[in-house]
Amino acid sequence: MLAGFGMTLCAVPIAQMTSKQQEYLKLETTWMTAVGLSEMAAEAAYQTGADQASVTARNHIQLVKSQVQEVRQLSQKAETKLAEAQTQELQQKTQEASDERADQAEEAYLRED
Repeated sequence: MLAGFGMTLCAVPIAQMTSKQQEYLKLETTWMTAVGLSEMAAEAAYQTGADQASVTARNHIQLVKSQVQEVRQLSQKAETKLAEAQTQELQQKTQEASDERADQAEEAYLRED
């Protein structure tokens, strides 16, 4: 069950900013609650003598934790690349505007002759 949740969390596109970021934070809070409940269930299973169920649950929890960590890293890389792309786009637009102003100034100068 938790592996399915982990895969759902993997599908959240983090690179789209504020509303998607808030959605991500909400999912992360839900995820942390689910992990806590799962860990308590695994401990309860262990305490009642259901060792195999406890081990299985802990293995699933660890698997999903590693998947979420991987998604966090990918998300951070995507956010960094997005910021770089936005910076590059802004620089390009600034350069284009500067070139356009220079062309207009040159045209105005040539018209004066």
